[in-house]
Amino acid sequence: MNDQSKISAPLEEISFTDLHISDLNPRKEINDASIAALAENIKAYGLIQNLAGFRDKAGVGVVVGGRRYRALKLLQDDERFQVVTIKMA
Repeated sequence: MNDQSKISAPLEEISFTDLHISDLNPRKEINDASIAALAENIKAYGLIQNLAGFRDKAGVGVVVGGRRYRALKLLQDDERFQVVTIKMA
């Protein structure tokens, strides 16, 4: 197996308004109740795991973290979540 422990992706602070779900994001079925519950969890404890994505013509496409993106979308009235740390590919 290849040792990928030294591969690092740069972290960038990105305005939530510049984010969108990439077509490469595997999560296609959405459960609104679970997204709302995740949003409440993020509101209480913060975003524990970063989203990951890449720049494209429309801004930054989120490839990893589609559920977290959708939960953060529900929290845009809270300043803490208007800028998100993204692992950039």
